[in-house]
Amino acid sequence: MTDCVPGGVLERPRPDCEPALQEPVRGLRRCAWCRELVQPGRKAGQDSSGEPLYACDKPCCGPEAGEPAPVEAGRRFRFREYAIEPDREPDGEPVTYAAQCAVCEEIGSAEKDEETGTDWMLAHLRANPEHLTYREIVTRPCRAVPGDWL
Repeated sequence: MTDCVPGGVLERPRPDCEPALQEPVRGLRRCAWCRELVQPGRKAGQDSSGEPLYACDKPCCGPEAGEPAPVEAGRRFRFREYAIEPDREPDGEPVTYAAQCAVCEEIGSAEKDEETGTDWMLAHLRANPEHLTYREIVTRPCRAVPGDWL
């Protein structure tokens, strides 16, 4: 294990040493070639998405050194708009209807037919005349539809 070295990595905490920075902070940039934090860094072009690339002052880093190291998967994020809409795809779940007794919280079976809930409520009322309050439960599947990239 290494201890705190100027510009190095702190793997074993020591009270007389500040921990090394793990992620970029304001004013610091990560070198696209060696992935070290540089301050302030020199701009060295752009990547395929238009984001600026930064390089440190090492001779093996910068545009003259060739292509930068690939960024680890999952490190860059982009925002995207989504719309929520009913799922009407052929393989989508069907809309189902059920009923629930509000007194004993018993739930009837969920079916595609809208009248199933009403039929169950009447049957439950016949069996339990004091149960007069019911809920209709409609399950309507939805899906997220990707929109424009922001």
